[in-house]
Amino acid sequence: MLIILGIFKEEFDLATPALGYFEGGDPHSTNLFVANLNSKITESHLMMEFGAYGPLASVKIMWPRGEEKQRNSNCGFVAFMSRKDAERALRENKNRDDMRVGWGKSVEIPAHPIYIPSELLKLYLPPPLSGLPFNAQPPESYKTTDEQEFNELLYNCVVKVTIPLNKKMLMLVHRMVEFVVKEGPMFEAFIMNREMGNPEFNFLFDYQSPVHVYYRWKLFSILNGDNKKNWPMNPFRMFKGGSIWLPPIEPNYTEGMPEQLINGDERAVDSTKLSESQTSRLINLIRNLSLNRSKIAEAMLFCLNHSLALNDAIDIIIESMKSLGTNPLKKIARLYLLSDVLFNSRRFKVDIESGDFDLMEAFKVFRESLNRMKTVCDKDNFRTRVLRVLHQWDVCGTISAGFVQKAVSLFLDSPEPTSNIDDDSSSIDEPLDGASLIKRSLRNEIGPDVVISSDLNEKREPPKKQISEYFVPSKWDTVDPEEVEAQAMSTHKMYYMELENQMKTTPVEERGGGG
Repeated sequence: MLIILGIFKEEFDLATPALGYFEGGDPHSTNLFVANLNSKITESHLMMEFGAYGPLASVKIMWPRGEEKQRNSNCGFVAFMSRKDAERALRENKNRDDMRVGWGKSVEIPAHPIYIPSELLKLYLPPPLSGLPFNAQPPESYKTTDEQEFNELLYNCVVKVTIPLNKKMLMLVHRMVEFVVKEGPMFEAFIMNREMGNPEFNFLFDYQSPVHVYYRWKLFSILNGDNKKNWPMNPFRMFKGGSIWLPPIEPNYTEGMPEQLINGDERAVDSTKLSESQTSRLINLIRNLSLNRSKIAEAMLFCLNHSLALNDAIDIIIESMKSLGTNPLKKIARLYLLSDVLFNSRRFKVDIESGDFDLMEAFKVFRESLNRMKTVCDKDNFRTRVLRVLHQWDVCGTISAGFVQKAVSLFLDSPEPTSNIDDDSSSIDEPLDGASLIKRSLRNEIGPDVVISSDLNEKREPPKKQISEYFVPSKWDTVDPEEVEAQAMSTHKMYYMELENQMKTTPVEERGGGG
């Protein structure tokens, strides 16, 4: 009985909830589900975008109908010929901002792909015409002169054999090889004499055509005992003193695209760096940042979602804090963002104290910004916020105590300003908050920031909406003044209430109300 219960328990443990298709629940699926597509993207765009990772079996966009046409985004499916290529495409595109990519339900794989990458297609296409017998290709370093003999040239050439992509022509060649092997060379001469004007048999007469090269190799291979579907890939010389022949590579699109072709692809990117679109997205988030918690949280989540390029994202945040022309409120908001990212990314082991990040330069700029403020209230507010963040770094262990002390000393040890700055000088940011962000923006021009006053008190929120820096406030922490005033009991009100109670309890005769 215990053994049976143990078997049932094992089966119950194994019966875990199955993953959905989007999470990769079907291990045999080569189909990717693509969502949040721009309405202007067509199937041709998806074919070119995902075709760089391997041959495609099908591409389909689910175009909206009826009332669905009003939506601004579409969804679709991209099926690969191999699981390996599909996994590679998902891995490279899962963090994109312009689309969402996941696994889809498996579909039937056709015999021939609808799209083949150009790098892969080069393996199966014949070389350009050379004018030599069997379209032999001379070596690149080989130079022909009048003194060199023709036989020496052919000896150093290479004949590349390719399988015809036309299935009808391929079947005709195989049928021809079959009868020549059975009947001998006289059958080939008979067919050449009979089908001299038939364009389908031109490969028998054109010795430089890729089909004729394949025909000669296939006939030689079968006569030497090779298998019809498998053959040796070693280079050989079909004729004594002739060129080197390279056996053909049979296309097998279900094995996946070779890694050497992926590594040589121009679209290969460094995963430790943000892409151009991701960099532009982060710059937009930083430029629109304010003391609003939701905006800071949105930018922080973006950085954590791109954990492989987290150092690059932190570098962008620090660069955005180095501009003297940036509004002080935005400097504080960007410092809050940096603090949140560092606190929540400790498991990624980000070394903020290394030479890769010039954080001290940012605190020098903060010191200069503090000196340029004219009102004492603004200076105290700005100084308090910066020191509070540094104190929190020290308490939480985000940064070492020595590094924090150095930053505090650098921030507080500030000389007097040498020149007077107008009040509006810090109300508008520089074009892209410094030269570093200009380089990162590449060709993506971003508009100017919204004008914000430099007075820190002007943007201060009302007390009843103010949020504590580190704790969620209780509803009892603040009181509505109007509600307090309505509930307040003055002396005047108390006198009339007491008089009314006495009139209710005193008889009418005592009040002089008798007739």
